[in-house]
Amino acid sequence: MLAYVIRRLLLIPLTLVGVTLIVFGLTRVLPGGPMERAIQAASQGQEGQRAGRGPTGASTLSKEQELELARRFGHDRSFLMAFGAWWGVIRKEENHKDFSLTLSTDPQQPASEPIFLGIRNADGKLESKKGTITLVSADKAKLQLEDGSEAEGWNVRFATPNELEILEGKKSAGGGDDEEAPATGGAISQAKHVVVFQPKFAGVLQWNFGYSLNFDDPVWDMIKQRMPVSIFYGLLIMFLTYAISIPLGIVKALRHRTWLDSSTSVLIFIGYAIPGFAVGTMLLWAFAFRLDWFPIGGFYSDNFRDLSLGGKIADLFKHAALPLVCLLLPAFAETTMLMKNSLMDNLAQDYVRTAVAKGSTYRRAVFAHAVRNSIIPIATTFGLNIMLLVSGFLLIEQVFDIPGFGQLTFNALVDRDYPIVMATIFLTSFLMIVGNLISDLLVAAVNPRIRFE
Repeated sequence: MLAYVIRRLLLIPLTLVGVTLIVFGLTRVLPGGPMERAIQAASQGQEGQRAGRGPTGASTLSKEQELELARRFGHDRSFLMAFGAWWGVIRKEENHKDFSLTLSTDPQQPASEPIFLGIRNADGKLESKKGTITLVSADKAKLQLEDGSEAEGWNVRFATPNELEILEGKKSAGGGDDEEAPATGGAISQAKHVVVFQPKFAGVLQWNFGYSLNFDDPVWDMIKQRMPVSIFYGLLIMFLTYAISIPLGIVKALRHRTWLDSSTSVLIFIGYAIPGFAVGTMLLWAFAFRLDWFPIGGFYSDNFRDLSLGGKIADLFKHAALPLVCLLLPAFAETTMLMKNSLMDNLAQDYVRTAVAKGSTYRRAVFAHAVRNSIIPIATTFGLNIMLLVSGFLLIEQVFDIPGFGQLTFNALVDRDYPIVMATIFLTSFLMIVGNLISDLLVAAVNPRIRFE
């Protein structure tokens, strides 16, 4: 069993890399991406003062602005480099400063450019210090402070082919295209695009999912704000589902074809057949709009902080009552019928009759043997419920305007907010993998005959 668990744990990183690689690739090739939308917004005059006015009056982006957008959205790098930076195994680049320097064949007059950089002193305070970027050769540039020391936290490089393609509309090999510049003093010159930047590991491994494209807020902070809401509903649904469905399924199996079994089956199938969001719409119309017994949406009232502890609890459950009904219907029906059918199959097995023949009571044979084996199918679905604790419930959250994880994911997909999409895919995939492992362990605990090798 230990070897099986270790193998499953080792597969988690590979699985997450595979899933996120596919989704990351889709975000790069699908039309209507964030960079295209930003350029389109600029062309429609929605960039305000950041864009200049062209001859037609339409707003346009300069090449430098397009490069800034490409760097923000990770399109200045190749696909694998950008994916590695998202994971945090390759350093991201921040605070870019671009210079165009002319390399002269005269070694006594190297091209240089003054620059001011933010450097932290010994006390950790940020200070602005003057430095110089010098073009030493065709493949090397040097960055130094005015006092001759190294500019700690800053690096220098030549523009990449992707950056040059945006700036000049053409690709180059190596460090960039070498353009012949006008001769100075009879010396042949070459123009070089030099980039000064701050390298930083800031990816998934550092638990940094970047910033939202639409809100410019840290993605992890936005997720943390929504997660308690989804966990609240997820825990309640899990508890109520297992606390009611398992006993009811046992009773239905033991009272098969009685009026109790038939009446509850009718109610269960009706609830299962109607989609939860449709039930939510009817409940809102009846109990929120017409009768005004419950609020029409949200997670709590506006005066929630001013309420007492008892008032806060009552307010939470008043807002949660209608959504819980919609969320419980499918899970309640599925778990109840799964428990009933599984128990009926086990009651027909020979080991139940053998236990009774050996002197055990029928009640003991049912609850000590049959019920335990019947829980195995339910244990296999436990991992999915763990994922739902955080992933939320998309349609129900939309109907009741609940600020949960599902609503955040839906809005991110609609708005093409890819950093949030990538973060939610990563978290839900991780929880599903861990949940499936927990389900396997629960199955082995319930049924000692099961051995994972």
